Amino acid sequence: MKKIGLKDMKKRNSLIILDLVCKLGPLSRVEIARYTELSPSTVTAQVNNLIEKGLLVESGTAASTGGRKRIELSINSSFGDICIVEMERRAARLRFYDMNLNEYKVIPLAEHYLSGNDLLELIISSIPSLGKDDAPYSKKPAGFGLLFQEDVQPSDYNVIFSTSLSSASITLREALLSQFRVPVLEESISTFSLAEPLQANANEQTSVNNAHINIGTGIIISITIEGKHLPLRNGRFSDLTALLSQTDNAFCQSERAEEQIASVIAFLTSLFALDTVFLSGEVTKSHRFIRSVRELTEAKLSSAPIPKIQVLNTDQQPVAGLLAKEVRTRVFESLYL
Repeated sequence: MKKIGLKDMKKRNSLIILDLVCKLGPLSRVEIARYTELSPSTVTAQVNNLIEKGLLVESGTAASTGGRKRIELSINSSFGDICIVEMERRAARLRFYDMNLNEYKVIPLAEHYLSGNDLLELIISSIPSLGKDDAPYSKKPAGFGLLFQEDVQPSDYNVIFSTSLSSASITLREALLSQFRVPVLEESISTFSLAEPLQANANEQTSVNNAHINIGTGIIISITIEGKHLPLRNGRFSDLTALLSQTDNAFCQSERAEEQIASVIAFLTSLFALDTVFLSGEVTKSHRFIRSVRELTEAKLSSAPIPKIQVLNTDQQPVAGLLAKEVRTRVFESLYL
């Protein structure tokens, strides 16, 4: 077992303090010590270090129960910008968040399809342009999030990187890492947007054994058994598209879509004692589609228990904001604290 050194301990304590202030701040040093159960001397040392590095600021004062005012600490909004790039087949936009996750600017990058090189050039040129109007905010990117809509894939935006000797194709993520030297996360909206509604369902404790099937340009599943997410090929999710259809980016238009979804449900039910199957995606707005899936599933499971089939609504999820939060966490973890 690896021993935890002093540097590791200090960084862990710093991350605990940052996480607490993100969730509950502004907080005084006394409150931080009480919530984290760290010693006052440790809190003072770590807070002073975080202030020196620009991550925390003394944002004001608040009266304590004894009448003495205490200095409150907050995340420094100006430490850096969280930049979220949203990509669709015919559009791209760049969203800017401060370190407190307040969205303060949206720049439309294009209303048509862009190559990876064109998109990279637009992102780079858009960063310095904030200086004139947004003086209160930092001009330095702290981290990037790449959010791919259902009609595009990361490979659609590969960048041709050329030198005097050779050229190679790299991902947009790799290109931004090389350009800015900050954390870059990439997520597909078809998986990332499902985290909160699935968690909300788990919190309601309405279903401890369930599967979720997201139907977009492909089929992505997630399985929860006894309230815990089952590890799959891509972490929490697994892409079944290649196993079900040979037509790229056209699964939802397949005449056999309902039958294939019913087959997936029947297969999962044969492996797990599922009480509920959640379906999401644009196609689930069709009552005919859902009715057909239910009827076909009942026919395939005529001699087995049939799980409840329920539509999971993900339309109102603030996906860009959720990704910005993930990027901020990665930024904190990447810093030398």
